[in-house]
Amino acid sequence: MAHRQVWRHAAAVASVALTSAIVGCSAPAGSTGSTGTTSCPSPGVSKDAIKVGLVYPDSGPLSGPFKTVRAGVEARIAKQNAAGGVGGRRIEVTWRDDESDPSANLTAARDLVENVGVFGLLEETAVASGSASYLADKGIPVAGIVAESVWGQYRNMFAFAYPYTTGPSVTTLGTYVAKAGGTRAIMVVSAVNPSSHGVAEKDAASLRSAGVSVVGQVSYAEQVTGSQVVVDAARDQQANVVVAELSGDALATIVQALRAAGISLKAAVGPDGYDRSLLGRYGADIAGMSVYLTTPSFQAQSAALDAYRAAIATYAPEQADAQQETTLQGYITADLFVRGLEAAGPCPTRAAFLSGLRAVRDYDAGGLLAQPLDMTAGFGQLNTCYNFVRVNPAGSDFDVVPGGAGPGGQAWCGHRIEG
Repeated sequence: MAHRQVWRHAAAVASVALTSAIVGCSAPAGSTGSTGTTSCPSPGVSKDAIKVGLVYPDSGPLSGPFKTVRAGVEARIAKQNAAGGVGGRRIEVTWRDDESDPSANLTAARDLVENVGVFGLLEETAVASGSASYLADKGIPVAGIVAESVWGQYRNMFAFAYPYTTGPSVTTLGTYVAKAGGTRAIMVVSAVNPSSHGVAEKDAASLRSAGVSVVGQVSYAEQVTGSQVVVDAARDQQANVVVAELSGDALATIVQALRAAGISLKAAVGPDGYDRSLLGRYGADIAGMSVYLTTPSFQAQSAALDAYRAAIATYAPEQADAQQETTLQGYITADLFVRGLEAAGPCPTRAAFLSGLRAVRDYDAGGLLAQPLDMTAGFGQLNTCYNFVRVNPAGSDFDVVPGGAGPGGQAWCGHRIEG
């Protein structure tokens, strides 16, 4: 999830230029101005509050993968409010269900902007393409989880990772696979999510940069295509690596089938599957399966993770398990939105949010990211640093595979492949 599978994809193709000028405002006579307790002529901003919308799939086929994201958002916002909000203003969140559907996503966004009057949106969904053009036209600040290429098209949309990009690939995955002894790879792409093909293209380039041959590609429809098609391709091409741009369940099913067929793998890697429930269902059958993350592994020891867990326990106690990737992603994207509000100044406007957050060069979500992000240059670009976790031989837990970079030496960092 960060690379969750998109069930229905609505591509937005318009490119919108947004103003970068910071729009100032004057405090009325008798107000305190710089304390943030004055009213500003900006939608969603009052004397003591800032209205923010949250759109996520509370129903529909995506509701399962995204079910914990709201807890992460609410915990981070509540933590900020407990510390005095932003500029003395509390952040008030109103949520809407986009039903896992692009058209419902547009309806939800319109309602929040035009009827509720929010300042900006958190789009924690895989169908944000439904409202992307509308929100860009109006210059609405958006932060969220990237599950579609549309996030790299509109500069009003902010994220901490861009798996879908038209920019260059990076060497990181290739280095990891080559270090594991991989030499011949099969790519497995989704038959129903065209965006997965773009991710596979970048991952294939990364593998080749490290001398790993890409010997085949298999189209796979979850719950429709049998894993035997991957087994046959791996056997025919003598592959010892599988890279799957699929859900964690699908990757686990494929790894289990390859093991049962007696095919020995040096690496089986995907962007999704860091989920302890998979260990309970598959156990040792998925030993060696790896997942790459832009966020830290929950096995890591860090002050940033401790602060995150404390926030979940304090402000979202209904989310009993903070060890869920989407909960953490919701927390980080809410933190990113807070950073944008802080960058917008004492009288926040939408234009000031956009230009202010795009000027940030060292965003790291309080230490929760594998690498600090330069928002001035990283728009729509793949991250160069990732954390890797691998299922242990007993299939009972995920082990961190240290790469020697980043906090605690855990991250694997590469460079962009130009040309």
